Amino acid sequence: MQVFTSVDPLAEKMPWNSPYVYCSNNPVNKIDPDGRLEWPVNRTYNGNGRRHENNWHAARPHGRLHKGVDVNHTGGGNTDQGAPIVATHNGTVTRVGHAGDGDGGGNRIKITSADGTVSTSYMHLDGTSSGLKVGSEIKEGQQIGTMGGSGANGQNAYTAHLHYEVSVDGTKINPANGANHLVDPQQIINSRTSTQQPEYSGGTLPEVTVVGQRPQATQRPLPQIPVTETRTPEIRPIQN
Repeated sequence: MQVFTSVDPLAEKMPWNSPYVYCSNNPVNKIDPDGRLEWPVNRTYNGNGRRHENNWHAARPHGRLHKGVDVNHTGGGNTDQGAPIVATHNGTVTRVGHAGDGDGGGNRIKITSADGTVSTSYMHLDGTSSGLKVGSEIKEGQQIGTMGGSGANGQNAYTAHLHYEVSVDGTKINPANGANHLVDPQQIINSRTSTQQPEYSGGTLPEVTVVGQRPQATQRPLPQIPVTETRTPEIRPIQN
């Protein structure tokens, strides 16, 4: 058995494992340097590595600026359509949209932290996990959908990718933290609730070989993922 010398910082999210077990006791196929997640996609999909386009504030038509970064895998085209998308922090679903409703984000989900100060948006999804709706409680690392190219005009408006946004105190920030890293929203949340003010060290998703096939249908059916309902008395509005 492989063990940590101290308790995994996310041990409470995996009660079925010993808090000292490293990478679910499977260190050959998995790697988790600090127990945190910064990327909303797996490290690899169909053998292709993940990347972000580093296109924060890139020019868009009509004088608009790109308000996030685009994330995909290196295979090109739609080779990563159907790749799992996971939440990068704990929170509550505060917005859900669907392809064809007139919004360019297509199938999309917004998650906001319990104190309302940090939120993330995941857009152009191929589909969303069953049962997710406004008010659903989400845990860091929980699958919320699959990668796609949905938009205002339907399921296949774009080549498959994830448009990913991060907001802090109602202001969108650059989600990129270097060529190979993204900002870790959960660490931002933790830094505001911890008296120790932990230093950002970067995190990764577990290193797992994921093999999938591009779905033939216009929308990839997702597995039934348990979703917990929670009542939130008030969530601070986050401006777009």
